[in-house]
Amino acid sequence: PRAAGMLLWALVAGIIAGLAGLAVVVPPLGEDGWAFPLYSSIVMTWAASGAFLATRRPDNRVGWILLAAGLGMGLSLLGQLRAFLSVTAWTGALPLTVPAGVLGVLFNPALYLVMLVPVVFPDGRLMSRRWAVVAAALLVSAAATLVGSVLRPGPLEGMKLLDNPLGVPDLAGLSQVLVDLG
Repeated sequence: PRAAGMLLWALVAGIIAGLAGLAVVVPPLGEDGWAFPLYSSIVMTWAASGAFLATRRPDNRVGWILLAAGLGMGLSLLGQLRAFLSVTAWTGALPLTVPAGVLGVLFNPALYLVMLVPVVFPDGRLMSRRWAVVAAALLVSAAATLVGSVLRPGPLEGMKLLDNPLGVPDLAGLSQVLVDLG
């Protein structure tokens, strides 16, 4: 448990350091540039709070949910910023530009996970069995959005300069339905 806790904290610290480092190298530009500092502070707060709770109270789901959401959004932001840097400053010449951009699909599903926190707060358990429907709907929404975003052809979500290499043109309608359903 101690090694796992140290690994969690190292992962959180790495995401935070990566976001800060990339923000220094390339200030966020574009229509969503204003949101990067806000999203980064949210990621840092959720990931650090989640790591703290998960290592102190591993049986409480609140910490794990916050940690998963913070890491998912952090990886998404890191990937999007790295891909943006590669495309705009080096015309896409940096290695792994497209996989970094694909990480952007984690943003919305990670955001949906945070909505589970009030459902299981404060002890990590559902308030009653009836809340299981809400929890299941949130998990299905996160999964549908993730699968739909991965399969959707065309520009990547959050990274309009790159096409989705995992997109399946024959499943364009289904992928859009999944994203809309989510």
